[in-house]
Amino acid sequence: MISEVLSSIKDVAIYPIVTLLIFFTAFLGVVVWTFRLQKSEVVRMSRLPLEDTTGSDHEGEQHNG
Repeated sequence: MISEVLSSIKDVAIYPIVTLLIFFTAFLGVVVWTFRLQKSEVVRMSRLPLEDTTGSDHEGEQHNG
């Protein structure tokens, strides 16, 4: 049934090509962005999960545990 539906769509072969181009463009954009980052920015981002969150939006929240 699926092959019948797909064969009835005109120019269905273009969809995988377009999808590949969109993915490749997004991937290439992330790679270029990564290589253009400054070393100080990479170090700052690598420490984010380890930083203390005092003084942030979490003040006043009670932690039941």
